[in-house]
Amino acid sequence: MPRLSKKRTSSAFRGISHHKVCIVIAIDEYDNLIMKVTGLGPVTTDMLQRTYKDRIEKESLLITDCKSSYLKFCKDNYLNLTSVKSGTYQNEQLKNLSDINNIHSQLEVWLCKFRGVSTRHIQEYLNWFSYILMMKRKYEADILDIKMYKDIIANDNYIKINDIFTKDFPIDLKVAYSEYNYGIFA
Repeated sequence: MPRLSKKRTSSAFRGISHHKVCIVIAIDEYDNLIMKVTGLGPVTTDMLQRTYKDRIEKESLLITDCKSSYLKFCKDNYLNLTSVKSGTYQNEQLKNLSDINNIHSQLEVWLCKFRGVSTRHIQEYLNWFSYILMMKRKYEADILDIKMYKDIIANDNYIKINDIFTKDFPIDLKVAYSEYNYGIFA
């Protein structure tokens, strides 16, 4: 590791800091889901451009929280934006973030059972979670296990050990650990 071992406690910074990985999540009315690691800290317009550029049709409606990065992203990509203020459940047009909040809470509960997830492999965990979520929405609970098993076998899905160990980091470690001045970043 490029840093000394440290006790796993909460970050020294309150809220969303540059020590936390930013994951952007979007879902449409047809239950198409995008979950992607985009960087460190709060979401920026550049992160949104890298993730959603050419994935959202022009003139589409985005329902988001009140971050200013969404405003610039929508303006640059000719998208309609409606925001839901912090602390409220819906805006004046009765639009809400309940689907996204539901996915956030399900993801948090699902990740807790792993007792910590490596930053290097977080995108694979997100892909796994979105696959399970898609299958749950597609099939009834009594045949879900059989359908998932058949889907995995039919698509010849397998993971090689070499793929796990040679996986690149989804974030820049120099940005995350440069302030500590030790290890390979000293």
